Amino acid sequence: MASIDNKIELIIDSLYELAEYVGDSLREPKSLSLLLLSLGLNLEDKGKILLLFKKISVYEDLESLDNKDTYILFRERLTSIIPKAENYDDIVIFALIRAYAKDFIEDLYPLSSRLQGDFS
Repeated sequence: MASIDNKIELIIDSLYELAEYVGDSLREPKSLSLLLLSLGLNLEDKGKILLLFKKISVYEDLESLDNKDTYILFRERLTSIIPKAENYDDIVIFALIRAYAKDFIEDLYPLSSRLQGDFS
């Protein structure tokens, strides 16, 4: 009989397979939770990032930043709550912005659309 851990692994693998089938990628994330899982993040991190991105969307003049400075800003702020974010590539930063924009912070969607051109 399969252990609970093995069953959980199979469920996670099946989620990745289904996500790939529907076109999930860092360029076009379909599931925020699956993206976070792939980055080794948890539910608490999900909430922290949501609050951080919401603050950035409200208090920062994102339209005045070029794309490079946008990645720098988000990476620096993310690193303050998720230290390993310091090593995230721009595409990972983009994927996080895109996924949160689609699911929670509509104000970030125009920014994510602008940044998407960097990965086309």
